[in-house]
Amino acid sequence: MQFPRKAVTMGLKTSLLLAFVFIGLNVGVVPARAQAPVHDVAIVFVWLSKTFITAGETVTVYADVMNQGDQSESVDVHFWYDGNHIVGFPGIPLAPGETKTLDGPWNTAGVPAGAYQVTARATPVPGETDTTDNEFSTLAIVKEPEAPLPPVGGLAAPINIAPTDKFALLASYIGLVSVIVSAVAVSSIVVKRKRKQQT
Repeated sequence: MQFPRKAVTMGLKTSLLLAFVFIGLNVGVVPARAQAPVHDVAIVFVWLSKTFITAGETVTVYADVMNQGDQSESVDVHFWYDGNHIVGFPGIPLAPGETKTLDGPWNTAGVPAGAYQVTARATPVPGETDTTDNEFSTLAIVKEPEAPLPPVGGLAAPINIAPTDKFALLASYIGLVSVIVSAVAVSSIVVKRKRKQQT
């Protein structure tokens, strides 16, 4: 029995097509659509070495910067307080999924007392579309330095005494104390005599 030539040809084409699809699916001959690379960096946390700061102190600002994409990145990070620049870190290398902790000094000399937002900000990398997490802030409270307590005795400033004069000064203090003690003793004797005379 002979099959029509046309039917045989179509059957062969269909078999070849099915075989190609089967091999392609199992061996990877049919390539999947390539996904676009993801570029995404983020500041995930910011903190200070101390929150309550006396103006003039130097505190340390810390920030965790993370590569949340699937490409290696070189990112610039800057620290700010209320729009004033503190310190910058150019070209921090980050592998995909890597997190690095950065730290820098903040000298608060000349910073008026008040509450401040201290922010770490990562500059968007080329190709980055999600920039909502490129900065993170924390609170800092700066207070005025406390006035120094006056020295004992109410003196406005300490008096420098030469070593040779210290013994003379000590002798005068001892003499003053002796006079006070003598005066108190005499006063008590006089009071006792008056009481006896009244009785």
